[in-house]
Amino acid sequence: MKKFILFIIASLSAINGSFGQTDDKVKVELSGFISAKFFYDTREGISSRNGDFLFYPAPEIIDDNGNDLNDVSKFHFNTLHSRLRVKTTSFSLWGGSLSSYLEADFYGISQGDIGQFRIRHAYLDYKRNKSNLIVGQYWHPMFVTSCYPTTSLISLGTPGGVLSRNPQIRYTYHFTKDIKASITALSQLNFKSDGPQGASADYISNSGIPEFNLHIEAKPLSQWTIGAVGGTKKLVPRTVNDENNKVDESIQSYHLAVYSAVKTSKMEYKLQGIYAENGNNMRLLGGYAVSGINQAKGEYNYTPIASLSSWGEIVSHYPSLVNFGLFAAYSKNLGASEEVIAENGVYTRGKDINQLFKVAPRISLQHKTFKIIAEITQIYADYGTPNVKMKVKDTNRVGLTRFQLHVLYNF
Repeated sequence: MKKFILFIIASLSAINGSFGQTDDKVKVELSGFISAKFFYDTREGISSRNGDFLFYPAPEIIDDNGNDLNDVSKFHFNTLHSRLRVKTTSFSLWGGSLSSYLEADFYGISQGDIGQFRIRHAYLDYKRNKSNLIVGQYWHPMFVTSCYPTTSLISLGTPGGVLSRNPQIRYTYHFTKDIKASITALSQLNFKSDGPQGASADYISNSGIPEFNLHIEAKPLSQWTIGAVGGTKKLVPRTVNDENNKVDESIQSYHLAVYSAVKTSKMEYKLQGIYAENGNNMRLLGGYAVSGINQAKGEYNYTPIASLSSWGEIVSHYPSLVNFGLFAAYSKNLGASEEVIAENGVYTRGKDINQLFKVAPRISLQHKTFKIIAEITQIYADYGTPNVKMKVKDTNRVGLTRFQLHVLYNF
C-alpha cells in the first residue's frame, strides 16, 4: 500500500515535466480523513459492506411459529470510510490550466472485497477561458455537487437520491458568472446496471453508445442555486439467447432531476426531485423487465421500471461547537408502462416495494479538524405484491431505525 501511494504521488509530480511549462511549479497536496463508525440497527436491512451501506429494511419473513425471521437487531463497527486524497495544483497547458485529482478509500467495490483499496475519483480537470473539461472518474451528473445530501450515513440519500461515480468525459461552458451548462458522456465501472448476468458494465458497453446527460445550472441570486439534469442510456441485456444464437436486443431509458439550494452564512436548504427509468445503477428504485418475446428469433423486448423520488435537507453552519442537520426523503415505485413476463427476467431494485420514507436528524460537534456526529435514521418500506406492470399492491409497512455515532479526523 505504501509503495502504491508513493508511486501515485511520484507520477502526479512528473506531469509537470511531461506537459507543463518550465516556469510552472506543480505542488502535490495530500489530504483525507480517518473515519470510525459505530451503528446499531433495530432489524435486518437490505445493505452491503457488512451493513454499512443501508438501503432500506428487509421484508417480513414469517416462520411457522409466527415469528419474523428478519426481526433481528445488529451492530457494527468499522473504519472503511477513511479516505485519502491526492491533488496537483494547476499548470499551464495550451492556453489553459490542467490539474488532477485522485481520491480513494477502503470500501472495496463489492461485499467480497470489503476493506480493499477503492478508487472513488480519478480525473484530469482542464480549464480554458469559459470552458472546463473533466476526463476520468467523477460523480454521475445526476449527483449534483451544488445540491446533495450530507448525512453521516455513507449511503447518503439513497434510494431517494442518486449515488454513482462513473468514468466520463464532461464539458462545461460558463455562459456568465451565474449560468453554466454541461454535457457528459459516461460509462459504468463500480456502479453497474443489473441484467441476466447480474450487475455488469457489459450491458452499456455492448450498446456501443455511452450514457449522455445534459445539465443546466443558474444562480438567480448569490445565495440561491437552481438547475436541471436530464439523460438517457441504452443497455443491451443479451447478445445471444439461451440457444446460443445471436440476438438484437436493447432497452432505452430516461432520467431527470430538478433541484434548488439556498446557502447563507449560517444555514443551508436543499430540495431535489428525481424521475428515473431503470435507475438501479444510480442506487434508485427501478430497473427493467422482459415485456415481450419474438418466438421466431428467440429475442426479448424490454420495458423500463420507473421511480419518482424527492428529498430535502436543512443544515446549519454556525461558527460554534454544535451544529445540526435534518434529512428527509420519499421514493415511489411507478412500475412499468407495459405488462412484464416475470419468469423471463425482472432486473430491478425494490420490485416488491411500493414506496419508501426516510428521515435522518443529526447533531455534530466539531473542534478544528476533529468532528463527532450522532445521527438517527428512520426508514419505512411498504412491501407488497407486484402486479403484471410491477405496481406493488396489498402493502405492509416495515420499519428500521439506525443509531449511528461517527468520529472523523481530517488532515
